[in-house]
Amino acid sequence: MRNISQFINVLFLIFFYSNVSHSQNEKIKNVKIFGTNKNVQKYVFVKDEIINVSFDELSYNTNNYYYSINHYDFQWNKTNIYKNEFISGYDDIRISNFNKSLNTLQKYTNYTFSFPNEQFKIKVSGNYILSVKDSSDNIIFQRKFMVIENLNAGNIEIIELATSFSPIS
Repeated sequence: MRNISQFINVLFLIFFYSNVSHSQNEKIKNVKIFGTNKNVQKYVFVKDEIINVSFDELSYNTNNYYYSINHYDFQWNKTNIYKNEFISGYDDIRISNFNKSLNTLQKYTNYTFSFPNEQFKIKVSGNYILSVKDSSDNIIFQRKFMVIENLNAGNIEIIELATSFSPIS
């Protein structure tokens, strides 16, 4: 179990540093991906765990943004599997949850969304890239994340069998 937690920690560091290098629009700030605990960002999720995403746009205008995901192999090359094989429902969903800043020196709009939701659910574990695009299909930002199966090994019991040995005479 200790090896699994060390492996997940190493994956987190790899994802953290690789996600920082992803291009994003200069008006987009404070991109966060987290589970149910909003204070802890993470990039490795258990299948069917709720993934929350939040970002700020340094503008007081509300724009139409859409999110989608794509499946990747272990070397982060896009796979050739169809979307209906790794998600149920559809993606390219408009982000409709946003809040404008109040009483701040810098005006901004905060956008949030989460999945799985009514529109789509991830079916299989693997590597994914979340893309947020504007209405002109320009990529605003991308982030990597990973979905894994529940790693419950259960209880392991070792039983020593007593064998009787009688030499052949």
